[in-house]
Amino acid sequence: MRCSVLLLFAVLACGCKRSKEPPVNVDTVTGEGGAIAQARFGGDPDAQRRVSFRIDAVHRDRKPSASAPWHEAGGSWTFFDAHVDDGTRFGFGWSEGGNAGAFSFGKAMLTVADADAGAKLVTLFARAFDGKVPAARVRQPLRIEPISLAILAKSTGRHEGSFSGAGTWTATKLFLQRPGIEAEVFFNFDLTGKVGELAEKDSGYANALVRFVAGDLRDGPTPARTPETDPQLSLVGPKVDAWRSVAPEGARMIEFEGKGKRILYSIKEQTATRVRSVSLDDPNDVTDLVQIDNELGVVRCGTEHLCLVEESIPKNAGVRSSEDPRTFHLVDRAKKTKRTLSGAWGEMGEVPIAPFSPGGSFIAMGGWRPMATGHGRDLVVFFEPGGGVVAVPGEPVAVVGWTGKGPTLRAIVQQGRSWEKEKKLVWFLVDPKTGARTDLAAPPPGIVADAKRSLDGKRTVSCKGDEEISVTEGTTTKRFVVHPDDRAAFGGDCTSWAGSRYLYFRAGRLAFIDVETMKASFPFAPGEEPPALAYDETFTWATSTSAEGIRAGRVVVR
Repeated sequence: MRCSVLLLFAVLACGCKRSKEPPVNVDTVTGEGGAIAQARFGGDPDAQRRVSFRIDAVHRDRKPSASAPWHEAGGSWTFFDAHVDDGTRFGFGWSEGGNAGAFSFGKAMLTVADADAGAKLVTLFARAFDGKVPAARVRQPLRIEPISLAILAKSTGRHEGSFSGAGTWTATKLFLQRPGIEAEVFFNFDLTGKVGELAEKDSGYANALVRFVAGDLRDGPTPARTPETDPQLSLVGPKVDAWRSVAPEGARMIEFEGKGKRILYSIKEQTATRVRSVSLDDPNDVTDLVQIDNELGVVRCGTEHLCLVEESIPKNAGVRSSEDPRTFHLVDRAKKTKRTLSGAWGEMGEVPIAPFSPGGSFIAMGGWRPMATGHGRDLVVFFEPGGGVVAVPGEPVAVVGWTGKGPTLRAIVQQGRSWEKEKKLVWFLVDPKTGARTDLAAPPPGIVADAKRSLDGKRTVSCKGDEEISVTEGTTTKRFVVHPDDRAAFGGDCTSWAGSRYLYFRAGRLAFIDVETMKASFPFAPGEEPPALAYDETFTWATSTSAEGIRAGRVVVR
């Protein structure tokens, strides 16, 4: 799909007059002439925001140091000194990772001699990239740390802002990441010609880019807030107790099950993939669910003993695509059987949120059908057995729950996608035998996940932009004021519940807000949050997935 979009942009770029709008920027794309780094589609390359600079000196075989000029002899890094048009000087250093091919990852540093030079860069970058200058803080000694770097092309040529063919340029992308800040910017340089540029990746990064430069090169690190300096912080809160291994090296987490007491995970065994269930209380309590020979897709289990397992068969070995044909297996855990499902959905089915009716008498599947008019496809619902079909021209539909039993059994079908906030969701009840439907004002409580309502249903959460979080219980509302330093990272997407007492709060690092005290606490020390962290719905268990396998630990308050 992405390739199709890129081709469309390419056609538009060639067939239309050049506009004064900035182009669409893509990291890399492969054309007939080979790879193109920082490809531009449409718009005017001259409209792309950028800061040009000249290189004054190059220093090789260096390593980062703790003070200006921020590097010293003895390492694999290369640094250079540079200046922009107004004379402001800065430095840049980089080191490639293990893969030194045409595309690789590494580390980089933007440096300045002092905070005054950093302040000039903040003003310059804000003007060049149309970003907002953050208010200055009391300056702390600068502490410049490496950031991540993607080397998109080396020894390449520059052509209207894109890079391809042979030349003397190096095209890179910097990942400007600090607590509460995430931005990307292209950084390109020619050591032979002694020139370079910072070029806009996406206009949405402008404010974060300027905040990064202000924090790293002007103000220095933010002093750590403590309960003594911030009354909304607490040392007491949810932590994870006694991590232990529950799945071996190579295991991939699928989901919690059994009311949070077990997890499903997958693991490769030569060319096959096995799906297993393990108890978090007893890692030796492991049961096999199913084994498939191709790529594992969605695994969805009902409240009974049935699971629906998607298996995709790649058209091209080693490459996964949304167009790969799919097979669906019905697994009966009680009978220890697996059978392949077939139906009107063919090889391009979709597993809905709630595929099984209570007791498993009916199965709902999503599928695609050509639109009655025009081009494209509609996502529809099929029921087996029974043959009922639900279709709304031009709108996707999916089964999100069930209600009733016997002759009154009905599927609860949602029209529209939950993440499309500009569109109103519509629900209706459907007879799985016939497909007959009746309008439903709203789904019954508990059917559709509501991230704003606590697990026990007693409290709701709402947000006032990125400034305030409110928790309401009955006629009582409590408020948590988001600290100004946290607002950029928190954004305006509000938050969600962790069980019935705590709220997830991400503002640079994970925290939990206790709605009893309206104080936030950190479950992990800075830099020690485990990878791929997940909590079960009841907020009883946490898991972490890494190359070494899956670990689990109980959530405790201390």
